[in-house]
Amino acid sequence: MYILHALHILNSEADIIKACISGKRSAQEWVYNEYKGQLMGICRRYCSSYEQAQDVLQDSFIKIFENIKHFNNSGSFIGWMCRIVINTAITHNLKWDNRRSTFDGVEYDVVENINLLHNLSLKELLALVEKLPDGCRIVFNMYVIDDFTHAEIAEQLKISVGTSKSQLSRAKSLLMAQLKLIEEQELKRMGKIK
Repeated sequence: MYILHALHILNSEADIIKACISGKRSAQEWVYNEYKGQLMGICRRYCSSYEQAQDVLQDSFIKIFENIKHFNNSGSFIGWMCRIVINTAITHNLKWDNRRSTFDGVEYDVVENINLLHNLSLKELLALVEKLPDGCRIVFNMYVIDDFTHAEIAEQLKISVGTSKSQLSRAKSLLMAQLKLIEEQELKRMGKIK
């Protein structure tokens, strides 16, 4: 009830942001409840498990509320929050990579023009992407979904442009292998192959 009351008083995004800056708990709860689903979707794309995604989401909201005073309205509020989530997920994965190497630096042939979305729902694609090794999954998300360039990816992840390209190529190859397996299973189910 209190959050609903707060929404009647705070009827604009600017008012809600101001209330968050001044530490109003109801405004912060509203922002969390309003955007947690969308931001969790980003976390799920970058993380290898639901638990890891929850950790990244929590860390992201802490950063959002700590830095909301720096939001300058030059872009959308949700866009600003998405960037924080992506950066938090990348940082989280880089910390994890210090314990195990996922950016192996191996150069893979870049396979161009593979349409990974052909006959695949978004939910099915995200499930396949989630299964990718960390380095491949992160580069795939940044390049294909979040529209980063290989140079931007290399800078963010502290890898070479070539490694970014090879990780993307490897991700595409792994996804294609998964898609072929799914297709074969479907054909077997339909009795078209044995």
